[in-house]
Amino acid sequence: MADDEKKWSDSTDMFIDRIDQQLGSKYGVSLRRLLTNPAVIGEEENKKDIIEGFKKDVSSFFEGLLTSLDSERKDFEAQLEKTTEEYNKISGLLKEKSAALKIPYVNPLLIERDETNDETIIISAYNDSIGELFDKILEKSNFIADLSTDYHEYKIGSWLFSGQKNYVLTINQPSSVVLSVENSRDEILALLDSIPVA
Repeated sequence: MADDEKKWSDSTDMFIDRIDQQLGSKYGVSLRRLLTNPAVIGEEENKKDIIEGFKKDVSSFFEGLLTSLDSERKDFEAQLEKTTEEYNKISGLLKEKSAALKIPYVNPLLIERDETNDETIIISAYNDSIGELFDKILEKSNFIADLSTDYHEYKIGSWLFSGQKNYVLTINQPSSVVLSVENSRDEILALLDSIPVA
């Protein structure tokens, strides 16, 4: 990989610029340069200290940013509470219906499949029409896999109905700048963690 080739998302790229502006020449190397070419700190005795310092400063930068987004976080969490309520309602209903029809309901770690052939249905909330749709899809299903995502204590529901034709039902995931900021923080910290210090 070329020294100047980035290994992260566009939103993370913007944050790396902001962090570099804030830190200046504190470590004698920019965050961008370190992430694109970890060899720039070579055999320095304090290599581990430099990386730990960057991690501390990156965490502090994002902590401050997230604190300033407190209002957005509260709105996002309110949306996630509704999403979790919908997950609980739909999950309970699917478990009930699948048990009655003797269709296995599983919570796999991973399912490898060709997702390009899936029929994806995104909903915002359960209603009677969705219940009727479940009945139709369940008739043709071999099993149901709960592919839902955890975000802190919240659930974002997604289920695979596997059969001759796969159907994926997903509850519409709320979007928020908070999620983008957290993802960029995690991405940068993971890149710093991947730099060998020995």
